Amino acid sequence: MKRYLKLLFLTIIISSCSSSEVDSIQSILLKQDTDNNATHLSDFVAEAEYIPLETKDECNIGRIEKVDFYNERIYVLDSYKARKMYVFSLDGIYIKTIGEQGKGPGAYRYPLDFSIIENEIYILSDYTRVQKYSIEGDFIEEYKLVFKAKRFHEIDNGFIFLYNTTDLSTHRIRFTDRSFKLENETYVPEVSSFGMQTLNSFFEKEGKLYTHISFEDNFKSFSKNGDIKSVINLSLPREYIMDEPKLQTYYNFEPKNLRAKKFVEESLIIRNYLPLESVDFVTYKINGSDHIAFYSKTKHGVVSFQNLINDIDYCSVLPTLYSSLNSNTILAYYYSDKLFSDEVEFDKESKIKTLDSGKLNNPIIVLYRVKEF
Repeated sequence: MKRYLKLLFLTIIISSCSSSEVDSIQSILLKQDTDNNATHLSDFVAEAEYIPLETKDECNIGRIEKVDFYNERIYVLDSYKARKMYVFSLDGIYIKTIGEQGKGPGAYRYPLDFSIIENEIYILSDYTRVQKYSIEGDFIEEYKLVFKAKRFHEIDNGFIFLYNTTDLSTHRIRFTDRSFKLENETYVPEVSSFGMQTLNSFFEKEGKLYTHISFEDNFKSFSKNGDIKSVINLSLPREYIMDEPKLQTYYNFEPKNLRAKKFVEESLIIRNYLPLESVDFVTYKINGSDHIAFYSKTKHGVVSFQNLINDIDYCSVLPTLYSSLNSNTILAYYYSDKLFSDEVEFDKESKIKTLDSGKLNNPIIVLYRVKEF
């Protein structure tokens, strides 16, 4: 039985805001995959590396908020359950915890984000505090912010901070120097016409740092003085555009507002943008179904996760595609409790199945080396 095809044109416009000229325009056709044609993960991925993170009482991870690699170590932030930042070796062996739970210097209650710069670790916590540690985890200094923030990233010998909430009047992008002194604040976002929830607030593409602001249907690259340098715009057809009553409900969205939640679930939700050297990926959800679109100079297409055969890991599910680790590698992860549940089937060739699932509780890091396109 054929289903009605829903098409979405995702137009990426990278333009300089100091000029009306557009540097380049790319159009990507995204659609709800109704062809039911099987696509293999091996069409995109050449090989995979698996790093099961050691499970110990000292490092139980409930949910990954951020994961990054630095100097042959893996840094994982759990903002929800453990509320701690852990360090693992490239083999997944637990090494240490950075900081501790508490209120005093070197401690935090709600760690939100982190950055590692020149062998120093900066942890944003409790919305208004930044703790600096040595790469070995020794506490150095604490900074007090004069504003609230949830995400931050290094930019032009300073930092850019985001504060995304359901109240747009509180949204700001702020810029500080390396001592976290406020230098500039700018930009109040507009409500977009469809839902957009990204795993990462920042990504780099062609040497530019892009950021996503909740409720907007684009990515922006800023200079430190607050000017918009370039934009990646996302456009969509009428069937995904919310009318004013729905938009207002979305604007007033609260976790317990089931009506607003339904509107969001029925819209198109961009999950992530993964730029690589030879191909870019966009992950998104349409009507509750996960999809991935790919595009390069020579080919483009879209496939639903349901029709994407995982012949790399040889199991019936896919991991969370988190970020572009480098120019040809995607950083992903499985939650092991879900991976080894009765609902997941493994092929006899599965490398993951050979892991000792009886001892695994922490996530499994997966590094996908992507093929040249």
